[in-house]
Amino acid sequence: MVVRFVVGLPAPELVKQPVLISTAHVIWDPEFCDVKLVQSLMLMSELKNFVEKSQMSFRPGAGKLDCSSMPMILCGDLNSLPDSGETAINSMSALID
Repeated sequence: MVVRFVVGLPAPELVKQPVLISTAHVIWDPEFCDVKLVQSLMLMSELKNFVEKSQMSFRPGAGKLDCSSMPMILCGDLNSLPDSGETAINSMSALID
């Protein structure tokens, strides 16, 4: 899985509420549902790390903040059915550890 971040942000003092927008393409093959699950877990872990790092730049000295305090839009081709484990992981209200 390749994780790339393309970030174009205004100066932190101009940001009132940062929003994370992410896109992903998960393996399509139904024979590899375990790979889809691992890719989903890795994606959520990387998003959590990104949120934690970016919150420090927007609120220096504030300490570690709750990851669910930053709204997130996850787009992409997840190649999963609505009742799959991958969809359940991606639709949780908070990022997982």
